[in-house]
Amino acid sequence: MPDAIRPALAVVQNEGPRRVVAMANHAARTQGVNAQQTLATALALCPELLVIERDLIQEQQIIREAALATLRYTPNVSLRSSGVLLELAASVRLFGGKSSLLAAIRQTCRTLGLTTSIGIAPNSQAAWLLAHAAPSGGMRTCRSDTLAATLDTQALHFFEAATPHLAIFEGIGCATLGALRRLPRSGLVRRFGSALINALDSTYGKHPEAHCWFSAPAHFSTRIELMARADNTASLHGVIEHLLVQLAGWLTARHCAVGVLTLTLYHEAWQRKGAHSTPLQLRLAQASNDARYLFGLLRERLARLVLDAPVEALGLSADDYCQSTMPSYDLFPGPHNNAITLNHLCEKISARLGPLALRQIHSVADHRPEKSWNSSPYDAQTPHPAATRSDTARPSWLMAIPEALSVHGHRPVYGSELTLLSGPERIESGWWDDAPIARDYYIAENTLGQLLWIFCERQHQPGNAAWYLHGLFA
Repeated sequence: MPDAIRPALAVVQNEGPRRVVAMANHAARTQGVNAQQTLATALALCPELLVIERDLIQEQQIIREAALATLRYTPNVSLRSSGVLLELAASVRLFGGKSSLLAAIRQTCRTLGLTTSIGIAPNSQAAWLLAHAAPSGGMRTCRSDTLAATLDTQALHFFEAATPHLAIFEGIGCATLGALRRLPRSGLVRRFGSALINALDSTYGKHPEAHCWFSAPAHFSTRIELMARADNTASLHGVIEHLLVQLAGWLTARHCAVGVLTLTLYHEAWQRKGAHSTPLQLRLAQASNDARYLFGLLRERLARLVLDAPVEALGLSADDYCQSTMPSYDLFPGPHNNAITLNHLCEKISARLGPLALRQIHSVADHRPEKSWNSSPYDAQTPHPAATRSDTARPSWLMAIPEALSVHGHRPVYGSELTLLSGPERIESGWWDDAPIARDYYIAENTLGQLLWIFCERQHQPGNAAWYLHGLFA
């Protein structure tokens, strides 16, 4: 929303018997509404002011979510009272430059439903002040050589250390940081204590800074309550993205990729009999930490889901994860890249059509050709028994039921009389499961040049064919 039509807005909180302004947006500040003003004063200055009660518990929850999501961009994230501090110097090159990095951070915050005001400076205190001074959705920045000049022009109510004393400073005409710096330091210390001077020096880069960095939890499991009940799965997409960007930050911080995750839909208990939730477990053929890719798979799963009752909350948990490897940036794609592409394609098909729609063929340790293979739902992580090796050739097309061949002059016929090229290969097996075979296999050729895989029953029953076609070579 453009600033010209954005309503004046202030967040108020209780301080003892008074109700004071905790923070105000740009539209409210232009009409004189500032932090630490009483609500009565703010309304006198701006009668059309929209007032929101401050919820500290919800604020801290949102800040923790933002910190968890932004761990994707840097391991150094610090929680503040109304936002987060990020140390980005080491991340700029990794994300393709400052502009690309800031664009990615803004997009992550938008996914969380947040509007960013960004400040960039050589030290965290200055960056924090510039972020407060920046318009909603905007950015203010300065370099080392322009730090003092930029800070001197900033309004004093952006300086958190001076917030409790703003009324006094306004009374003496001190409205900017530059004016505060020109006041006698000894007098400031006697009147306000050394904390104000120390904070001022840190903001101007004269004192070193120490931070308590945010640490990702040992396990990822989160839940979010919906603002309104959802009657269809399409309305859940934004909330799922909200959860996945947090998961991506958590995975990056722990250098992990998720192999199994569960999305849980919590329903209104009074409308759903029995269980009050619907879990959707997503198993990946190859572990991933890409939030966009995970969202695509979950979206396909949700498209096939029929809700038994409206959804009032969503939960997301990482059930199985492993150490991730750094992505390959080879000039030319290799077999590893092809495997990733194939796995992603198979996962998307399974998510869209269901886990039983895509099956994979694997070998079985059995000498009988018709029992030497099997199929199962696709899962690249499931190991299968090794195949029974044979030193002879096998056809690429095996017939489901061997076809009986006629015989002419003691020679089997398929289009013409067949010429035996190799064999016999004797296969005698299966006595343990009541499906025994005793066959001599040959590779044969007809006059058309077709190569056939045929066999002769060693225990031939009268009235039945002795020769059978079992496969064709490509």
